[in-house]
Amino acid sequence: MSGLGFLVGLGFGVLMAAARLTDPTVIRDMLLLREGDVFFLMGGAIAVASPILFFLCRSKFRSLSGQTIAPARTPIAAHHVWGGALFGLGWAVSAACPGPVLVMIGQGRVVPGLVIAAGIALGVYLRDRTTAA
Repeated sequence: MSGLGFLVGLGFGVLMAAARLTDPTVIRDMLLLREGDVFFLMGGAIAVASPILFFLCRSKFRSLSGQTIAPARTPIAAHHVWGGALFGLGWAVSAACPGPVLVMIGQGRVVPGLVIAAGIALGVYLRDRTTAA
């Protein structure tokens, strides 16, 4: 199964590179509401994923690890708002979409990719440290 996962990941990376999601200008223009392409891309992804997730939840489908697929439903809390704001700030400051960091590195933009990856890792670490209590 790891070979299939690699091929799917490789294909996804190629699509992200083709959509120019590693280009800081594209991300900056999206965040400044100058370009709608990335919003249409995200909307398309939601339109495809939503019915699939609905079907998987309704059918009690199990993941490869054997867990039933069911999204957690929790009320919005202050830490969600602060976390979203911090995430957005990092996205705006880096002018990089967090998803395709590995694609950036694969394209040869190693230093920015590693800096952004380090920022993501630090954010996850801090989140874990603050929510572990």
